Amino acid sequence: MKKTALCVAAAFFCFSALSWGQASAAAEDVTEFRGVWVATTLNLDYPSRRGLDTAQLKSEADAILDTAAQAGFNAVIFQVRPSGDALYDSNIFPWSAEITGKQGEAPKDGFDPLKYWVDGAHSRGMELHAWVNPLRVSRANSVPLSDDNPAKHHPEWTVTYSDGTVWYDPGLPEVRELITLGVLEIVNGYDVDGIQFDDYFYPGADFADDETFKKHGGEFTDKNNWRRENTNIFIRGVYQAVKASREDCVFGVSPAGIWANKTTSSAFGSDTSGYESYSQSYADTRRWVKNGWLDYIAPQIYWEVGYAKADYAILSAWWADVVKGTGVKLYIGHAAWRTGESKTGAWSTTAEIERQVALSRASAQISGGIHFRFSFIANNRDLFTSLQRLYASPADVNSPAASVKMKQPDIGVLAVGRPADDMRVTNPAFYIVGASDPAKAVSVNGEEIENRTASGYFGIMVTLKPGENVFTFKQDGQTVTRKLTLLSGGGGGASAPPEMQRAEIVPGTAFPVYRDEIARPGDTLTLRCSAPIGASVSVRIAGKTINMKPQTTEKPDDGKIYRTAFTAEFKLPDLSVRNRIIPLGAPVYVMEYGDVTAAHRAAGSIYLSTPEAPYFAEVLGEHAFTYNGASTSGGSSGEISRGQRDFVTHVTGSGEWVRLSVGAWVQRADVRLFNGTPTAGLAVITSASVSLGDKWESLALATSFPGATTVKLDGRNVTLRVSGVNSAPVPKLPSDSMLSSVTSRTGAGFSEYTLTLKEGQRLDGYLVVRDAAGISLRLKRPPKAKTGTKPLEGIVILVDAGHGGSDGGAVGPLDKVFTESYFNLYAALKLQAELQDLGAQVHLTRAADMALPVQSRVNISRALLPDMFISLHCNSMPYETDATNIKGLSTWYRQALSLPLSQRLYESVNAELGLHKRGATQSNLYVCRPNWTPSVLVEQAFMCTPSDFEWLSSESNQNALAAAIANAVVKYFE
Repeated sequence: MKKTALCVAAAFFCFSALSWGQASAAAEDVTEFRGVWVATTLNLDYPSRRGLDTAQLKSEADAILDTAAQAGFNAVIFQVRPSGDALYDSNIFPWSAEITGKQGEAPKDGFDPLKYWVDGAHSRGMELHAWVNPLRVSRANSVPLSDDNPAKHHPEWTVTYSDGTVWYDPGLPEVRELITLGVLEIVNGYDVDGIQFDDYFYPGADFADDETFKKHGGEFTDKNNWRRENTNIFIRGVYQAVKASREDCVFGVSPAGIWANKTTSSAFGSDTSGYESYSQSYADTRRWVKNGWLDYIAPQIYWEVGYAKADYAILSAWWADVVKGTGVKLYIGHAAWRTGESKTGAWSTTAEIERQVALSRASAQISGGIHFRFSFIANNRDLFTSLQRLYASPADVNSPAASVKMKQPDIGVLAVGRPADDMRVTNPAFYIVGASDPAKAVSVNGEEIENRTASGYFGIMVTLKPGENVFTFKQDGQTVTRKLTLLSGGGGGASAPPEMQRAEIVPGTAFPVYRDEIARPGDTLTLRCSAPIGASVSVRIAGKTINMKPQTTEKPDDGKIYRTAFTAEFKLPDLSVRNRIIPLGAPVYVMEYGDVTAAHRAAGSIYLSTPEAPYFAEVLGEHAFTYNGASTSGGSSGEISRGQRDFVTHVTGSGEWVRLSVGAWVQRADVRLFNGTPTAGLAVITSASVSLGDKWESLALATSFPGATTVKLDGRNVTLRVSGVNSAPVPKLPSDSMLSSVTSRTGAGFSEYTLTLKEGQRLDGYLVVRDAAGISLRLKRPPKAKTGTKPLEGIVILVDAGHGGSDGGAVGPLDKVFTESYFNLYAALKLQAELQDLGAQVHLTRAADMALPVQSRVNISRALLPDMFISLHCNSMPYETDATNIKGLSTWYRQALSLPLSQRLYESVNAELGLHKRGATQSNLYVCRPNWTPSVLVEQAFMCTPSDFEWLSSESNQNALAAAIANAVVKYFE
C-alpha cells in the first residue's frame, strides 16, 4: 500500500478545509463497509518491532483489534504478504522477516499470526481480509532471501527494478500460477473473509522485461497492451480460482486512485492529471470492474475535494459511475495518514475525512471505505474520535440540540470587542461595543456607561475629532484602552481632482485599454479616456468623429493642470451580413488644450462580430457561472459546464468578460476563445424526451453540439435556450409528469423549450447536465414530509456554518473569542441534531473552526445535490452606525425558486420565537447562487447589538432557534 499513490499527491493544494456532519441514515446502514488497513511491512503497524515473543505478538494484535472495534470499524485489512513472504504458515512462501527478523524463521511456539488475527476479528464482529502484495519480492536493502523463497529457486522469474526493489515478472505464466496458488493457500487454509491485492503490479514503464516480451508476447506488437493483458489474465485467474474454492470469500483490489486521465489517455478517464494505473502500472482496473473480475474495488483517493490535479469529488463520482450496474462493490481508500499533516488547509483537521465519508454516503454506488492506516488513527486522538462519531450507532448520533453544548462567555470580565484593536478611520462617528460585569459600574473616560444589558454588554456612539482619540474603559481595577485615529478629510467633502504634469490623453485610459473589444452590430459602446479639465476631446472611429463629454469642468483656480474622464457613446453599424468578423480599427482620441494638440491611438481595436461569426467560447473548468451583464453585481443567472460552447457576441476591452449568443455573460478566465468555421456551431437536436426519476424529471435533448444554455424561471414556466442548434422536436410527456406542457421554438442559432409546471406544482431546483448524448434539463420535484415522528426521513439537507478559521466574520462585545463564526458553528451543530432527530440526512460544510471559501461551500452543494441548503450567519452594521436598536432575524435568497423557503423560514421562526422581524430579502450572496436546490441564508441576529448578542449567547435561545428552524423545514416539505 503506497502512502502516496500519485506523484502529485505530495503537493499540497490549499483549496478547501471542509467538514461534513454525519448522515444518520448511513449510520443505520449496517452494510456500510468500514475498513482499516493494518500494515506489517517495515513493522509500520504490526508487530511494533521484530523479535517479539508470542505473548507480545498476541497482546499487540488484541490491542489493535480492540481499538479498531472501538473506532467503529467492521473490517480489518491485515497485510499477510508484505513482499514475497508470509505472516502465516505457508508451504509456498517463507516466513516474513517482519516477525522474527530473519526471513524463513517461524515464530516461537507454533504461533500463526493470520489465524490469531482471523479469530480475533471475528470474535469482535469484524471481517478480516488478507492483504497481499502479489508481485513484490523484496525491498531495496532488505534482509536476504531465505533458501526456501521461490525467488531464490527461480531468479529467472524476477526483475530487479531501477530503485533496487525486486519483482516477480507478471508476464510469465509461472509467476501468475505461483501467486494464484499462494492465494488459494490462504483461502483454503484460513477463514478469511476476503483477499485484497495492493496497487503494485508493474512498478514502472522501465521494467526490464524485453526477453519475456519476446518469448510470451505472442501477436502483441505493443508492449504496453501486452503488459495490461498480463495483469488482466492474472486478475481474472485469481478471481475465478477464489470463487471456485470458496464462494463466500471475496476478492478485491486497492489500486491507485486514477485509472486514466481523460485529457491524456482516454475519453473514458477522469478529469484529473496524475499518476494513472492504466499507463504506468499497466493495471486496467476499469476493465476489471466492467468484466466483473472482482467482488470489490477500493481506489486510493488520497486527495481533498478541490485539489486541482485529482479532486476527490470528481474521482469518487467517476468510480461510482464505473461500478454502476456491474455488481462490483466500491469502497473508497481514504488518506487518514494526511490528517494533521499541516497547520492549515484541507488536512489540518479531521474535516476532510468527515466530508469524504459524507460524500460516499450520499452516493448510491459507494458502499463504504477503508482508511490508511491503523497507527495514524490510533495516534491521532481527534481522528479516532471523529471516526467514532462517524461510525456510531444511530442512538449515539441522533440527539436534540441541547446535547450540543456551547461555551459560555465569562461574565464580569471587562472587554471591548468592537474595535478589537486600535484603528485608523475616516468617519467621525463610531459605535463601540463591549462587555462588563453587570453588577458593577463601568466608565469610559471617566463617564459612567448606563445603558447595559442584563449580562453587562454595552454599546456607545462616539464622535471623533481629527487625529488621535483615546477611550479608556475602567471597571473594578480592570482597564481597556482603544485608540481611534480620524484621518484628515474624515467626514466627507469633495476632494481635488488628480493633478497632471502635462496636457495629454492620459496613457492607459483610452478605450479599449488592454485588448480588442468585440461586439455585435447595433450595440452601443461607451468610448472613454482621461484628459485635462477644460480640454476639447474627440474620438475618430469607423470614419466618424465624435465629440466627447467631460465628467466635470470644475477645477482649482491655481494654474495647474487637472484631469477628468471624457466619454462618448458610439453605436456600432447595424449591418445585415452574417458569419463574419469585421474590423473597425482602433479609436483615435484627439485633445485640444490651449495651444496643445495631441492624438492617442487606443491599445485595442474594435471589431464587429456578426450573427454566427466563426468565433467561439468553450468552458474550461467543471462549471462556469453566467451573468446577466459584464459584472458580478446582481449575482449569477445560472451556470454552464465543461465543454459547452457558443458563438461569441462580445468581448470587453478589459479582457475580463465574454458575452455568448444565448445572451449570458461569462468571465473570460472561465472559457477559451477560438476561431472556427462558419458552420462549426450549427447542429440539430435529433430527439427530445422527458423521463421521470426518483427526485428529478429530465428533458433530454440528443445533439452532437454541446451548445451553451440558459435557464429562466418565470412563475410556472421554465425556459431552456440552447445555442448552436436550429431544430426543436417536442417530446411527449409522461402521464404523471410535473409538467402540464412543453413547447418549443427555434431562432437565429438557437432552440428554446418552455416547460410549464402543473397548477400548484412547486419546483425545488433545476440543473443542466451535459453528457455524450447531448444536454438534459433536470427539474427537481420537492420531496414530501412523512407522517409520524420522522417526517424528514429520506430528505437530504446541507447546513452551512458561515465563516470560520481566520475568517471570524462579524465581531461583538467579546473581542476575537466569541465571533460570528463561533455562533454560526454551534447553531449549525444544534440544527443538525434537531433535523436528524426528525429523520433527515444532514451534512455540514464544516463541523469545526476552519477556513472554508464560499466557492467550496457551493461546490459541496453541487456534489451532494441536497433537498435544501441553509447557510447560518450573524448580521452586523458599519462602524459609523448606531446599532443600539438594530436587531432581529432575517432570511436571504438569490434565486426565485428559493423564495418560498426563505419566506417559510422567516415567517415560521419569527412567529414561533417572537423575534424582531427584518424580512425575507433577495440579494446577491454567493452561497445562495445554487439553482439545483432551495438555498437560503439565515441571519440569526446582530453581533454588534448588545441585546442581540446577549440573545445569541444564550444556550436556551440557540436550542429554541434550532428547533424553530427544524419545524419550519418540516412545514416547507408538508
